[in-house]
Parts: sequence; structure tokens; C-alpha cells
Amino acid sequence: MAEQRRVVITGMATINPLGDDLDVYYNNLIAGKSGVKRWTTLDTSNVDCKIGGDLGDYDCAAALEALRATLDPDLHKRLRKLFRTMTLPNKTATLCAIKAWRDAGLFDTSVRPADDRISVMVGGHNFNSRYVLEQNLQFLKEPAFIDPLYGIEALDPNIPGTICEVLGARGPAYNLGAACASGNIALRDGFRDIVTGECEVSVVAGGFWDMNEPDLNAMGTLSALVIDPYFQDHPEEASRPFDHKRCGFVPSHGAAALIIEDYERAKKRGAPIWAEVLAVAANSNANHLPAPVSEAMGSLM
Repeated sequence: MAEQRRVVITGMATINPLGDDLDVYYNNLIAGKSGVKRWTTLDTSNVDCKIGGDLGDYDCAAALEALRATLDPDLHKRLRKLFRTMTLPNKTATLCAIKAWRDAGLFDTSVRPADDRISVMVGGHNFNSRYVLEQNLQFLKEPAFIDPLYGIEALDPNIPGTICEVLGARGPAYNLGAACASGNIALRDGFRDIVTGECEVSVVAGGFWDMNEPDLNAMGTLSALVIDPYFQDHPEEASRPFDHKRCGFVPSHGAAALIIEDYERAKKRGAPIWAEVLAVAANSNANHLPAPVSEAMGSLM
């Protein structure tokens, strides 16, 4: 029996309230800084949860411009054109994919795998909530003025499609939705692409969930979010999942990408290796509600 292929992480990138640079993010994390604050890009006047990791005004154009010196001029020009119509989730996922690809050293065409041996797994779903709400409101006001690309830009599969176009990937590419576990499920499929030998490299990514006010209100009504008045005035203290004062989760924008690849291939090309993925597994507890069961989680681990 052939030995199972080993899978390693060779590239990483993130955009989150603690930073859009790996070192800055790590240092802020270790320092115990909080990225939670009062929402400014959402109108929370009618919402009980008024705090979150707000990056709704993140300057994607500036982030792309900062990459100009490290990108092929034609690719940078094409990205600038694409960014004119892309939604915030698509832009942030694509930015992370590009930065992780660069981190892995894969813009060097001499070490690039065949196009059809690259997969793109995007974890997440319902990315474009705010964009969809805006288009629906515009339709009710004046149908002729909705975004002409609404039928494409609103779709979750447009994100893996864009990443494929930008990186020239022609292997499997799709979204994986599993609520808060979406990123892990995306890693699971990318891992399998490599272990089975179907692909040599997989881009595992996820963009912002561009949530809207009804999203916050609905989750607050379910008591899933932090609505305690004290934490509305002290947002930096609100995220405390293992504390006896915990009272819900804190919604936040965030994007990330990992490049995973076959270990032997990565070693041969001298790639930086951040970590090895030993295994990925998943199960469920036969319930449509978010009701974690310790026995099911323990059994999986």
C-alpha cells in the first residue's frame, strides 16, 4: 500500500481587525489587543448588538496598490479592472489568496504546478448580505438602477471563480458552507484534493461576511450575539468564550487564505513550510439548530 501523501501549509494571509499583515496580526494577538468596537459602517440604532469587528470601510484599492511592486504589471492592471465591480467579500478573499500565493513563492513560474493541478476551496456562504439588501432596496425604489452585474456578483461561487481567474487555476473550485465551520470544511476538501493526488496545490480561502443590519438583529433575537448593555459600552471585553460571563459571540469581518501542497513537492522546490496538516475530519449531531453536543465533538476528536 502506497504511503499517504503529506500535506503542508506553505502560504498564509489574513485581513482582520487586528491587521492585514501576518506579523502585525500575530503581534497584536500575542499582546492581547481587541479588534472589537462599536459598529460605524452599519446602522445599529434598531439593533441590540452594537459591537463587532468592523472593517466595512476597509480600503481594498489601497491594499491592492500596496501589492503593485510584487505583482506582474499585467496582473495588477487586470485586478484593478476586476475590483471596479467586485463585492467586498470577493475583494478581500482575492487579496488574501494573492498574498498567500506570494507568501508560498508560487508567482515564480518555474515552480508553479500545472493549472489543472490547482484547486480553490472557499469556505463560507451568504457572503454578500449587505450588497443583496442594497440591491433589493434599490429594486423597490427604481428597478432600472440595480447593479447590472447583480446576477453574478451576488453569487457565492463568483469568489472561487475570481480567484481561479486571477491565479490561473483550472482544478476543482467551489464554495463550502458549514456556518462557523466553513473554513475547516474548506481545508478538509483541499486536503483531500492533495492526499488523493488529484491536485498538487490547493488555495483554501474565505472573505468577509458582509453582514447587514437584519442579520445582526436576527441573531440578536436568538440571543446568539452579545447584547448585554455593559459590553455595548466596553466592546473590548465582549469576546470571552470560556468565561462564566459569556453571553454570545461577537460578529466580525475577517478574511484569510492558506496555500497547502504536497510535502514532497514543497520540499523539492524549497518552499517555506509553516505547518503540516496531519488530518481533517468532520461530523454532525443530527440537528438543524446550532446546538453543540460534547459527545459528538469528543468522538470526532
